[in-house]
Amino acid sequence: MIEGHGDDVFRYDGKVRVNFSTNIHQSVDHSGLMSHLASCPGLLSNYPEPEPFSVEKKLSEIYGIPIDNILVTNGATEAIYLIARKKQGSKSAIEVPTFREYQDACAMFGHIVRFLPVCEELNGIVFDCKPDLVWICNPNNPTDMVFNREKLLKLIDSIPETLFVVDQAYAESR
Repeated sequence: MIEGHGDDVFRYDGKVRVNFSTNIHQSVDHSGLMSHLASCPGLLSNYPEPEPFSVEKKLSEIYGIPIDNILVTNGATEAIYLIARKKQGSKSAIEVPTFREYQDACAMFGHIVRFLPVCEELNGIVFDCKPDLVWICNPNNPTDMVFNREKLLKLIDSIPETLFVVDQAYAESR
C-alpha cells in the first residue's frame, strides 16, 4: 500500500465511540464468537491452512459456483491489489471521493487513471476514456451513497468489454 490502510483507534485510549474507518460492526455483540474461540484452543494454537481451500470448497458447495471461480482473500484490500496487479498497465476509472486503496493499487501497478465525480444517476456517467476497469465502492466510502442495483447492472451490461470492480465491503449483510 502506498498511503497505508488500517485502524488507528488504539491511539485514542477508548475515546472513540464510533469508528468510521472500519467495516466491522461495532454495535454487534461478539461474545458468542469469543466464547466459541475460547472453546476451541486447538484452532488458535496452529497456523491456518496456507491457502483457504476448505473455505473455497465449502463456498462452492453452498452457492453452486465452480471452485475455480472462487478466491478467498485476507479482506477487500488484498483483493483490490490482486485485481490491479492482474490488470497491470490498464486504463482505470475511479469515482471520487472514494476509498483510497483503488487509487493506490492502480498507481502501484501502472494504471492510467481517470477520476470521475460520484454521480447518483449512473446513467449520467460518461466514460470518454474507454476504461478497462471501473472501480465502484457501493455503498461509497466516504459519501455513503448507494447505487441502485438495476441501474448499476444496466451500466455494466452497456460496456461488456470493461471489468467493473464493485466493492461492497461496507454493505450491510442481510
